[in-house]
Amino acid sequence: MYICTFKYTPEDMDCRYCLKYEHRRCAEKNGCPYIAERIEAGAVCYGEAIRATFKNPSALLHWRLRHLVEHFSDSMWEDENHDKRFQRIRAEMGTRKKRDTPQFFAALYLLTANEDIYRRAYNALGIGGIEFDYVRITGISIPDYALVQAAKSIYRGTDHFTVSDLEDSEAVDTVAFRLVINALLIAQYGWEVMKIKGEREVII
Repeated sequence: MYICTFKYTPEDMDCRYCLKYEHRRCAEKNGCPYIAERIEAGAVCYGEAIRATFKNPSALLHWRLRHLVEHFSDSMWEDENHDKRFQRIRAEMGTRKKRDTPQFFAALYLLTANEDIYRRAYNALGIGGIEFDYVRITGISIPDYALVQAAKSIYRGTDHFTVSDLEDSEAVDTVAFRLVINALLIAQYGWEVMKIKGEREVII
């Protein structure tokens, strides 16, 4: 059996080579149809991924997204400890093909965002997946509660947290907003999206 190990490079995925590219822009009304493949190749920046995900945001959400892209630090981790917590629990949970979906990784990304939410969610993280009934929410901060609800919605496909909730800057502060947006990108495009970088020109 032959296993193909070929991977596209950013140069291979240059929009100029695409049949959908006309007059220096994508001719597709709904945006690039190959965004996932371009993300995997490292040919998509953070701003483009945001634009592809949120096509017609409200005025308030548009402003928050623009601010997010302008201040992107070239890393989707909140900090080094966020990365370490995620990798540690992933090692503990092992690998399960049916469990390890983009939605699972997105929820786990949120539940390891800081030490407090990680401690509250630890007993909910098992080999079979995430049991949100075991997440301790008594006394949890408002932003962390928003992260739990967002993780639950992404993982279960429910409406515990919706796009309209992202407009509430009091319940979803700047940090929580950034984390939820990043989690939505993971759920939409898979773990490869963690490789994307920022851009100098902001067009949102």
